[in-house]
Amino acid sequence: PFGKDLKRTLVQAGKLADQMGSTTVGSQHVFLALLEYSEGGWAVLVKMNVLDDTVTALDVCESLLQNMADQPDQARRELVTGAGGSGKMPTLTECGVDLTQQAEDGLLDPVYGRDDETRACVRTLIRRRKNNVCLIGEPVGVGKTAIAEGVAQILVDEKLCPARLKGHRLFSLELSNLVAGTKYRGEFEERLQSIIKEVTDPKAPPTILFIDEIHNLVGAGAAEGGMDAANLLKPALARGELQLIGATTIMEYRKYIEKDAALERRLQPVMVKEPSVVQTIDILQAVQSNYEKHHGVTYTSAALNAAATLSDRYMTDRFLPDKALDLLDEAGAIAHLEEPDEDVTPEVTEHTVAMVISEWSGIPMGKLETQEMDRLQALEGEMGRRVKGQGRAIRGVARAVRRARSGLRDPRRPVASFLFCGPTGTGKTELCKTLAETYYGSEKDMIRIDMSEYMEKHSVSRLTGPPPGYIGYEEGGQLTEAVRRAPHSVVLLDELEKAHGDVLNILLQVMEDGMLTDGKGRTINFKNSILVMTSNVGSRRILEVARSGRDSIVQKDHYLYAELAQVVKEELEREMKPELLNRIDEIIVFSPLSTGDLWMIAELIVAKISERALKEQKLELKIDRSVIERVMAEGSANADQFGARPMRRAAQRFVEDSLSDAIIQGFLQEGEGATVSLASKAS
Repeated sequence: PFGKDLKRTLVQAGKLADQMGSTTVGSQHVFLALLEYSEGGWAVLVKMNVLDDTVTALDVCESLLQNMADQPDQARRELVTGAGGSGKMPTLTECGVDLTQQAEDGLLDPVYGRDDETRACVRTLIRRRKNNVCLIGEPVGVGKTAIAEGVAQILVDEKLCPARLKGHRLFSLELSNLVAGTKYRGEFEERLQSIIKEVTDPKAPPTILFIDEIHNLVGAGAAEGGMDAANLLKPALARGELQLIGATTIMEYRKYIEKDAALERRLQPVMVKEPSVVQTIDILQAVQSNYEKHHGVTYTSAALNAAATLSDRYMTDRFLPDKALDLLDEAGAIAHLEEPDEDVTPEVTEHTVAMVISEWSGIPMGKLETQEMDRLQALEGEMGRRVKGQGRAIRGVARAVRRARSGLRDPRRPVASFLFCGPTGTGKTELCKTLAETYYGSEKDMIRIDMSEYMEKHSVSRLTGPPPGYIGYEEGGQLTEAVRRAPHSVVLLDELEKAHGDVLNILLQVMEDGMLTDGKGRTINFKNSILVMTSNVGSRRILEVARSGRDSIVQKDHYLYAELAQVVKEELEREMKPELLNRIDEIIVFSPLSTGDLWMIAELIVAKISERALKEQKLELKIDRSVIERVMAEGSANADQFGARPMRRAAQRFVEDSLSDAIIQGFLQEGEGATVSLASKAS
C-alpha cells in the first residue's frame, strides 16, 4: 500500500536514526529524510510561514544534526518516559488515571458500607512510617477498588479530608501501561524510574499511587540480571518519599507479597471482607440513582432487597456486592428493552429481579402466584404420572420441594438430603430424574456418581481432587467440579453402601453445612443442591415380604410399611455410621411393585413409545390392549427380583422392533397412522 517515494523516505529515516545512534525512528528523522527527497517540501514550509525564506534546508539539517548529536537518545527517552508530553507529571498522566480528578468531576460511584475500611486506609496514609496500604480481600467483587475510589472522594472533600492529606492526588497506575511498548531492555525500568521521580519531586503536588493487583509488581519487567518493579519501588518506599495503596487477594498476597519480606514490611494490610446482605442493600440504595439514570428506569425498594437476598442465596460462586450490582444492572436492561413506549418510565420490580436470577441459575424463582401455588399443591400428582407405585416416596420428596419453594428451609444446608432404599427396578433413579425436571426444569440438571467406583480408601481424592503435587491436581474432583459448574442440580450418589467408609465421611459436612473443600482449597457450595443417595440395604427382607404373597398390600398397609421401614433402618445402622444417618433429612423405603403398579408402568412405557413416534416420525400409533398385556406378561415375570426394568426390554421387543422393521421396509411413511396389535404387530 506504500508508494515508492514513501518507502524510500522511511528507509532513509531509518538510516539517519542509525547513523545518529538512536534506537528508534523519530519524527525528526522522517523530517530530515523528507527534506532530502521531497522537491517541493521546502517551498511548502516556507509558503506556510513555518520557516523563514532566508533559512536554507542545509541550515535546518545542520541544526538538527547538532542537537541530535548532543542528545542522541532524546527521542527515545521522550517516547519511553513521556517527557515530551504536557503537564507536571507527563509519564504518570500517560500511564495512570487521576482518581481525584474523576471524583471532582462526579464520575465515581458513591461508596457506602465501607466506612471502617476507608477510615483504616486514611488512618494509615497519615502515619509517619509504614504509611502504605495493601487492601486484601476475596478474589473479585468485594469492593477493594471501590475503597480506593472512596479515598479519592475523601481527598477532594474539604470537610472530610484530614489536614495532612490536603492537596494530595490519587493516581491509579496501570501496570499494563507501564510494560506496554517497552521492547528493549531497560525501557521498563526507565519508565518506572521516571514515574518515581515525578511523584517524589518536591515541586510536584503530593501524589498517592493506587496499584490494583499489586502482586504483579513482583517479577514485573524483570530480565536476566535485572530488577523487577517491586525492587525499584522499595527504596522510595523505605525513605517515605512514595506512598501507595495496593489491592490483592488473600491467595496472591500469601504467594507473592509475604515471600518478599522487605516489601511486606512496608505495606500495612487492611482486610476487606464481603459485606452482609444488609450492607449490600445500603450500597444498592446509594448507587440506585446512577443505574436509574443510565437505563431510564426506576427501581422499587423491593427490587433492591431482592437483588441482595437472591444473589446471596443463589449466586454462591461470586461475592457481594458485585453480584448484586450485576443483577440490578441486568434487571434494568431488561426493563428498558421490554418497554416499547419511550414516554413511559419502566419500573424494575422484585419480579424482574427474580426473572434474571432464574435465567442465570436455572431455578424457577418466579413470584409465588396463585397458579404456581396450585402447581406446588398438586406436585404429588405431577410426579406420580412418571413414578408408579411409590406414593410414600413421592410425598416425602414433594414435602421437601414445597419447603424449599416457600423459603422456610435452612439456607445453610442443602435443599434436601434423601436416602432411597429398596429393591432394584422400583423407581429410585426415575424419581431422581423426575425431581430434577420438576424442581430445576430439566432431567439434565442431575449429577450422577456411581459410588461402587469408590470402594478403596484412597479413592476419596477422586471426589474432591488430589492435593498439590499429585497427578490430576489441575483437573479437580469429580464431585466438586461437577457441583461447581452446576450448583443447582440433583446430586445422585448411587449404591452408597458400596463406597469405602472414609469416602462417606466427606458427606457429613455436605449434609450439615452445605459446603465441601476441594483439593485446591476452594469451598464448593451445595446449598442449592438436592442430595439423593440410593442403597440396596434391606432389599432382601423387602423381597421376602413380597414373595410371601402380600405384595398387593405392601403400600396400602400402614403398619406393614412401618415394619419394613424399621427393618431397613436396623440394617442401615449396622452398615453405616450413625453420624451419617443422623444428618439425612428423610430415609425413604421403596416398596416392591404390585400387579396394578406394573400394569400402569407397562401402559406408561408404551405411551412414551407412541409419543416418540409422533414426534420423530409423525406417526399416529394406536396400541392394542393385547400388546400391553403381552408386554406386561413378559416384563413382570421376574418383577420380584428385577423390578420394572424388564418391562422396558419387553416393550422394545414387541413394539419398537416391529415398528422399526415396518419403517425401514417402507410399510409406514411419515405422517401415516398405524395400529399395533398382537397378531400383526404393525398394520
